Amino acid sequence: MIAREAVLNDPRVVELLKSNFVCLGVDNAANPNTTVAEARFIADKGGRASTEGMTVFTAGGKLLGRGGGFQADPNLRMLKSALEKYDPESEKDLVVEDFPVTEADRKKIQQPPEGGLVLDVTWKLLETNLLEGNSTSGGTTYVDCFADSLGVDHLWIRQDEADAIAAGAIPESVRRRISRWHLDFILPGKTEQLDLTLDGGRITGTRSNAEGDRAELLGFVNTKNGEVTRFDLVVKGMATQVSDCGFSAGLTVVKKGEKVPVALSFRLSDPNSDLRCVMPAKVRAHDYLQ
Repeated sequence: MIAREAVLNDPRVVELLKSNFVCLGVDNAANPNTTVAEARFIADKGGRASTEGMTVFTAGGKLLGRGGGFQADPNLRMLKSALEKYDPESEKDLVVEDFPVTEADRKKIQQPPEGGLVLDVTWKLLETNLLEGNSTSGGTTYVDCFADSLGVDHLWIRQDEADAIAAGAIPESVRRRISRWHLDFILPGKTEQLDLTLDGGRITGTRSNAEGDRAELLGFVNTKNGEVTRFDLVVKGMATQVSDCGFSAGLTVVKKGEKVPVALSFRLSDPNSDLRCVMPAKVRAHDYLQ
């Protein structure tokens, strides 16, 4: 988040990128949506860490620069240094055969469950009067940026679970997935009890932890011909600081030791949106869909 705000909004960096580079987003090599060959190709190009910043490599795969961190000036220096190293006369074509991507490899990449549901998960701070900068938020400079940011993730639901929801019940496995992979990362403490009731298309419930913190849940489900056409669930609770280099959005700048109100939203994803195919953050857990 800091890199996007500080680096990619800097006009000097933007102009340099526009005039000299082809830009693409590359995640770390451990990301489960890459094949073995793709992971091997990017391993020395920033593919060993998710906070690498920027890397520069030629069309032939030669690494020219790496790093830069979260601020504009170091990235600017890295980009200029990479340009100085670039020698088109000595450039070699990429040997594609060295990195074979097979159909079998692609099939190993996890996809949303066939016949199931994909939910867009977002969260946002509801109050911003108890915030502070810290080492993972770039100090005090970007506190307002974090405070207004929207956290984003996805939740996958199996076909049998979707069928159960359409029939008027929320399976225990869905409740567990919501608690374990979402509520427990956004709300303080581990979920001790999650009560959810689906009655007449209306979801109501509460979530509580061992410390006595309580969150309220309210939502709606619509169905047509036995299929879920609407799933909206909103959770309102209290949040505490999470130090994870901005991956938890506004929770990064919650003042240490304080609790602030936060809201989470689970909404049925647009089936025509490419973004629905973005994997849930915790999908690499072997028991994610259990």
